Amino acid sequence: MKSGLNKFITFWLPVIVYCAIIFTISSMPQPLPVGIEIPYLDKFLHALEYGILSYLLIRALRQTQTRLVKGALIMTAVALATLYAATDEFHQIFVPGRSPDIFDLLADFTGAAITGFIKR
Repeated sequence: MKSGLNKFITFWLPVIVYCAIIFTISSMPQPLPVGIEIPYLDKFLHALEYGILSYLLIRALRQTQTRLVKGALIMTAVALATLYAATDEFHQIFVPGRSPDIFDLLADFTGAAITGFIKR
């Protein structure tokens, strides 16, 4: 049986570190190298990025929120990932060269939801 601190380090610290990585990348005026022109690459990367966050949240919630039934746990993880995506889009208002995009948020939600569907 893991202690509370061990559970935090094992399950929640990766979520926090990953969110910090997302924030850092989102703070860059041009996160992708200039000249890469693959259609919808940015949307794919958004979906992948938030699919990973959703996975980490599902993993953490499964180990620490035993009172949540499986469906509620998945919906909570997808909702938290999408909420973080919304705050990230808002954050981009303040980053030179970046702007919020509803289609990025939709891609984020899609990636989180696909992961939730797979992990159900």
